[in-house]
Amino acid sequence: MADILNVGLDSALLTNRRVNLERAGHRVAQAHDVRQVLAACERKSLDIVILCNTLTESEKMRVADVVRRFSADVMLLDLHNGTRPDLPYADAHLHALESRPKELLLAVDALTHNSKTAPK
Repeated sequence: MADILNVGLDSALLTNRRVNLERAGHRVAQAHDVRQVLAACERKSLDIVILCNTLTESEKMRVADVVRRFSADVMLLDLHNGTRPDLPYADAHLHALESRPKELLLAVDALTHNSKTAPK
């Protein structure tokens, strides 16, 4: 079980992702902007931050910077639309088209166990 912060702009996508992660036993908070990310980081210790493909590359970099200031141990999962990840230094990458519930849960599980099998 992981404490996850799900960050993005599309409420429907975030809610769908949150429901699937919670069904798998994870605790999930959501944020739509850096202010909400900062508040979430101040409230709880996070294991994983999921950066939704609805964020721009610069927004992902800002969120990653804020999160890593609170803890260098937080794992970053970058969901992206392009042929390359938006955030190359993220701990794992998953193309948005491949981020169906099963694949997302596998990626989160790999990160939770700090596995080398996390999708890059």
